Amino acid sequence: KEDYKGYFHRYKMFSNIEDYNFLFICDQYGVTKNGTYYTGKDGDFFVERATETIIQDTMESMNIGWKDTITIGSSMGATGALKFGIKHHAKAIIAICPHIDLDLCAKFQGRENHVAWICPDNNTQSKENYSYTRQIRQYITNLSEAPPRLFIQACEDDYGVYHEQVLPLLESYTNKQGRIDFYSRNFGGHGGDFCGK
Repeated sequence: KEDYKGYFHRYKMFSNIEDYNFLFICDQYGVTKNGTYYTGKDGDFFVERATETIIQDTMESMNIGWKDTITIGSSMGATGALKFGIKHHAKAIIAICPHIDLDLCAKFQGRENHVAWICPDNNTQSKENYSYTRQIRQYITNLSEAPPRLFIQACEDDYGVYHEQVLPLLESYTNKQGRIDFYSRNFGGHGGDFCGK
């Protein structure tokens, strides 16, 4: 973690909780060493593989399965929470102001360099790169059973996220008979003080 410049957003949400185990995973790779959306570089998902290994090893050491696991994250961390929670059929997912479609994050959130780092040809807007930029949508589309219960919180003034990514996610989740607890705020942006309230 010596290269990591940030911190775990929403850490204070857990400060008084003692009945659960928590595993915090830091993605310190990427163009600015501040995350790859838990993927990797140039189409090699080495961060995703490492993250899954850390999770799996921890779960095995504690005799915990995915059906007893809740994934949680904010922003890029919510990308990981959605990705791993849906992929492994977790008990539930908590996503706060999630980034979902990385091509849209590149386009609307100033994440062009971050997402280009992930794609083999650096083209963030190419449909051929949806396997890198739209993993979450693909996981939902390919589900043969209802997805995990989802608590999602987002702010309507989070430009490029709320209307462009969150609402379409909710629609596709509902189409797969997913149970959703959706908490929407009129304001708060992407990382404002009101996001985690």
